[in-house]
Amino acid sequence: MMDKPQLDKRIFWGAIIIICLLVAPLALGPEKGLAILNGVRGFLTEKFGWLYMLFTVAIFGFLIWLATGKYAHVKLGDGEPEFSTPSWIAMMFTGVIGGGIMYWGAIEWAFYYTAPPFGLEPKTAEAVHWAATYGLFHWGFTAWAIFCLSVLPIAYAFHVRKQPTLSLSGACQGVLGKYRTHALNFQFSFQDFPSDLHLQI
Repeated sequence: MMDKPQLDKRIFWGAIIIICLLVAPLALGPEKGLAILNGVRGFLTEKFGWLYMLFTVAIFGFLIWLATGKYAHVKLGDGEPEFSTPSWIAMMFTGVIGGGIMYWGAIEWAFYYTAPPFGLEPKTAEAVHWAATYGLFHWGFTAWAIFCLSVLPIAYAFHVRKQPTLSLSGACQGVLGKYRTHALNFQFSFQDFPSDLHLQI
C-alpha cells in the first residue's frame, strides 16, 4: 500500500501568503500594476535579453554533453523500462507541452501581432514577422532544455540517491545540507508568478 502523500505546510502556506500579498495591490490597482510589470519586463528584456538567449543555448549544449559524455550511462530507475523510448518521448511531449499548445499555440501569433515585442508598432508588417518567429523560442529546443535541466537533478536524487520526495530541496541536499535546502522549495513554488500574472492582467 502506497504511503499517503504529505503536504509540506511551511512551503504551501508560505507561498500562498506571499502570492496573496503580491496579488492584493495589483488587484486594487490593475493599471498601475500592469505598468510596473511591463516596465520590469521591458528593462530585463532590453538589458539582459542577449544574456538569457546565450544562457539557454549553453544549457542545450550542456545537455548534449551529458547525453553523450561520461554520464550517459547513468540510469534513472530500477529494472527494465515499462515503455519503449519512442513511447516515453511521446508521453513527455504530450504531457508537458500538449496543454500549452492547445491553449497558447493557437493564439500566440495573434498576441504578438497585436502586441509585438521590443516596442514595435502593432498590426504592421514587422509585427507579422515577429508573430511568425518569436514563438519558436518558446516551443523550440532551448525551452525544452530549460525544462530538462531543472528536472534532471530532481530525478537523479529520487531514482539514484533514493531521496523520498521529488523536490528541489532533495536534489540539493547533498550540496547545501538538509536544513538550508527547504528555502529552495519555498522560492521555486512561486517563481513563475510574475510572468503568469502579467498574462492574466
